Amino acid sequence: MKENIVENSRIHRRIGDPALRLGCDGMEFEPISIEGGIHTFVMPPRTTDVRITSRSDLVASTHGKRASRFGIALGRIIVRSARMIREVPLDHPMLGSGFHPCEGDGIRQWRWSNGAGCVPVPLLMMDGHMPSLVEFHIHEKLPSYDVASSKSNLNKS
Repeated sequence: MKENIVENSRIHRRIGDPALRLGCDGMEFEPISIEGGIHTFVMPPRTTDVRITSRSDLVASTHGKRASRFGIALGRIIVRSARMIREVPLDHPMLGSGFHPCEGDGIRQWRWSNGAGCVPVPLLMMDGHMPSLVEFHIHEKLPSYDVASSKSNLNKS
């Protein structure tokens, strides 16, 4: 009986990759490039719903509150077209669902996601058009993320 419980349980491990993805209209896209903390994505034209997803973890509060879910801390969101480059303000009031309040140290700002942040399309628009590229600059990520693995997957690593 005890052996069955162990055999059927999932084993967890820690991993450092936040697995940042861009969700557009229900489709998921991987970055076309990752340079340091800059993840660049191609933005599909006529997109109506944009989400930035990543691994996340529950982080306990030091103030006695319940744990909160954190994914990555964005340092910048940059949108690019053939003719323009524009930065999306991290403290914009439309950037709320799936994000914690904006933080800063007097010099820089950052904004933590909960692993599934909604980026409203109007924030990304450039002269009435979707940008061709969007860059998410990671200010900080959790040191590691808890990932469930089956016993057989651990043997392959």
